[in-house]
Amino acid sequence: MLPRWIGLFVIAIILFLLAGMGIVLRQRMRVDADMLRCQNHLREISIFAGRFSQENPAQPALTNEIPAGTIANRALPTEDRLSWFVTALPWLDQKRLPMADLASRVERSQPWNSKENTDVSRLKLPMLLCPGLPPMVAANQPAPTSYFGTAGLGIEAAKLTIRRVDLRLGNFGSWQPWQVPEGAGCFRYEMPTPFVVIADGLSQTIMIGEREPSPGPWLQGGPSTVRGYDIAPDAPPPVGTGGQFGGGHPAVANFAFADGHVAPISVHIDPQLLRLQLTIADGVVVRDE
Repeated sequence: MLPRWIGLFVIAIILFLLAGMGIVLRQRMRVDADMLRCQNHLREISIFAGRFSQENPAQPALTNEIPAGTIANRALPTEDRLSWFVTALPWLDQKRLPMADLASRVERSQPWNSKENTDVSRLKLPMLLCPGLPPMVAANQPAPTSYFGTAGLGIEAAKLTIRRVDLRLGNFGSWQPWQVPEGAGCFRYEMPTPFVVIADGLSQTIMIGEREPSPGPWLQGGPSTVRGYDIAPDAPPPVGTGGQFGGGHPAVANFAFADGHVAPISVHIDPQLLRLQLTIADGVVVRDE
């Protein structure tokens, strides 16, 4: 018969192993829950921000375009303007915070960091934060966002212009299709992006991404809320901790596509494939409505 202490020792080891397994399982469940919550955030943002007019938040109208990356204000430089998230405010579900009331409190003619918009800029909106690694800022600082609209290829991609061109057809009159610059993505600072110019297909085109490094204020226009994919040779890796996208989930980043669906993309994605998914027409394309 074994000494009593040996039996107690075996039981202690078993309990220790079970406790360790429980901790691992609990951590795994937390990671999975954070992933699902992040995907739900992106899904809600993509459905509403991508399909409603920014002209009159009190009386939204369905559109067939992605809103401009900034609230129009020619008197202000891009980074002083309000972001496209102002467009989405009335339709974000924040439970205890009346979002339509919040939208009405934004002074749309003023810079995002003006005294008139200070209180709004400091409001932390859980819907705009990745639960896996939410950015931390002091209460008296502008509240950040984990999500941003994708502008295409290059850090200046949000400045690209999609425009109509007038093609003469001899005796048959003229045709005015859209001309899409190479590298253009879903968001541009100055103007909306009609869904019709997304020639690659809505389900194949990334509209919104998430990031962990250098999060910016959700109310601020410019690179804080619209970014292009940096394709410079010395640019950070595309996905993962320290990369241009993600950082809040192990080995993946969540993306919202132009049709409203959300999917994770692995750190092992082929950069060329990611480039194709971040552009709306894979080059210079002319497409009619």
